Amino acid sequence: MDEYIKRDGVLRKFNIDDMMNVNGTLISLQDARETISNFTAADVATVRHGRWVCGDYYDVGDVCSECDWDSQMICPSYRYCPNCGAKMDGGEVTRKH
Repeated sequence: MDEYIKRDGVLRKFNIDDMMNVNGTLISLQDARETISNFTAADVATVRHGRWVCGDYYDVGDVCSECDWDSQMICPSYRYCPNCGAKMDGGEVTRKH
């Protein structure tokens, strides 16, 4: 499983004061790798992207392109699918044939 870290946090950790050890020499690559390896992982989740697929003349509403959830509305204003959580930014609304 992939792990993600906050770039700002790592860069702040490696400011010039942190790069020097007690005798004034730069820290080793090994120490830098260890610091990055031990850095706390960020709390992230995979984002699914979808779009509303318009029904034909007989369908009541539009459906989510990711989970086929029927919104029971034409052109719903949901920014996320209430059923699967997909972010509705995956393209223009399309017509189902």
